[in-house]
Order: sequence, then C-alpha cells, then structure tokens
Amino acid sequence: MFDAPPSNPQTVGDIIGRAFRLFRQNVPLLLREQIMPCTVMAVGHVIIQIAATYGLKNPKDIALLLMGVSGFMVGMVISVIGLWFLTVRQFAFVRLANGLAQDYRQALKFAFGKKWTIIGLFLLSYFFCVGMVVFWGAEIILSAVLGAKIIALAIGGIFVGFLGLLISIGFLSVYYLLMTSALACEEERWTVLLGRVFHLLMHDIWRALGFAILLSIIVSIFSWTLSLPIVALAVFELFRSGFPANHMDPSTAMPFYCLVLSQFWQAIINMFLVPISFMSAGLFYRDLKVRQEGLDVEHNLNQLIATGT
Repeated sequence: MFDAPPSNPQTVGDIIGRAFRLFRQNVPLLLREQIMPCTVMAVGHVIIQIAATYGLKNPKDIALLLMGVSGFMVGMVISVIGLWFLTVRQFAFVRLANGLAQDYRQALKFAFGKKWTIIGLFLLSYFFCVGMVVFWGAEIILSAVLGAKIIALAIGGIFVGFLGLLISIGFLSVYYLLMTSALACEEERWTVLLGRVFHLLMHDIWRALGFAILLSIIVSIFSWTLSLPIVALAVFELFRSGFPANHMDPSTAMPFYCLVLSQFWQAIINMFLVPISFMSAGLFYRDLKVRQEGLDVEHNLNQLIATGT
C-alpha cells in the first residue's frame, strides 16, 4: 500500500528512509513486477559473458570470433530490452510513491505512454556521458603530452582532468535521476522538463549532490553485502580448480554454473536496490518542488477546494 507522501519538506535521510519503508510495505508487488525484466537482463548478461569468455578466446579463429561477436550483440539487445521494461516499471513505482496514481495498473499505463521518451532520455544521457569522457580524456592526454618536460604542469593538468570528469559524471547522474523522476511525475513534454529540472537542480545543487552521494553509499553497501555469498562461491571455485597455481585465466577457471548463477544473483539484488533508488529520486524531486515551487501549498489548496471549505 502506497500511502500519500508528506506535504512538508523532508531531510535527505527521511526521503531515503521513506523509500525503504515503501519497498518493505509493498514487497510482493515490487518483486512480482520486476521478475520478468530482471530475468531477461540476466539472460542477456549470461550470453554476453559466454561470448566474451569463449567466443573471443582465440581471435585467430575467424568462425569462433564471428560467433563471439554475434553472441555479444544478441546479449546486448536482450539486456537492453530487459532494461527498458525494468525502467518503465520504475516509472510506475515513482508515481505510486508520490501519490500520483490510484493503483499500479494506472501508474503503469501512464509509464508506457512515456516509452519513447524513456528511450530518448537514455540515448541522450549516454551521448552526453561519452562526450564528457572524450572531452576530459583528451584534456588528460594533452596535459600529459604538453607537460612531458614540466612535471608540475602535467600533474596539475591530469588532476584537473580527473576532477572535471568526476564532477561532470556526478552532475549528469544526479540530473538523469531527477529527469527520470520528472518524466514519471509530470505530464509536460520532455523538452519543457529539461529546463525545469535544471532550474530545480541548480537552486539546490549542494543538497542534491549530498543526496546522490548518500544514496550511492547506501546502495553500494547493500550491493556489496548481498554480493558476498556469490563472491565467496567464486573464490572457492577458483581455488578448487587450482588457480593461480596452474596459471589459468580466472574467466576460464571459473565453472560455467558460477557465471550463470552470478548474473541471476545480481538480478535478485537489482530487484531490491533499483526500485529503492528510483523511489528515493522521485521523492527527492517532489521535495525540491515543495521547497522551491510551493507544491505543499498547492496540495493543501486543492484539498480545501475538494472538500468545499
């Protein structure tokens, strides 16, 4: 049951805590709706691993190489399809968390109405990310080349490059999270929301970065902790196969069932952490609107009008 979100401003900790509570209260719904897309993604990742491990093992074998490349492409397509369906469901969860839909089916119908916008936003963020990596990578390489004779110049340029890349990727990640939340919550066109989300973000940039850092730390801790069983199994199988005494490649020393199990185990972890991340971002977006646009005042006025008082 998704109860209505509070109308007053919340702290970052309260927002993330509320996302965890909503997940705990709606575990059957959230897990049931994510089984299919997470399984599809896991199958795609398994195909990619098989192609990379066995298909590309001998680059001189053209037939094997073509099979590996083909398998890699098929796995990528399957993974992207699973990711798309998973993202659509996250949009529905965000609407429910923000009290914008009466039930899951209504929220999912709205989310499917944004299906092409979701693809466009993903591609746009991907190209921006690649552009940032290329720009700052070029800056780092140029600093290293031009500062070959002046060590201080090279170190300073490389440091600025890595710092710029880190800040740029961090800012893009926060903006992407808020933009997905805006698409899930608003009915306006995405071109209008681009500027609106940027305005909300820049007026509370430090709080937004704090939210992103705290959420990343919490998700990372849970992810690493939940991954410990499969890591322990992988280490056990590596040493049982004689690695590193036999000088085998770890990827080939790992039993096939471990590769499959690790991907499906990661799918289970995603079923817990992905909706929590999206719902946290959605609640944070709502909190920004409460603080900057008076959403709580608008909500209270609508309630007064509805009750006729």
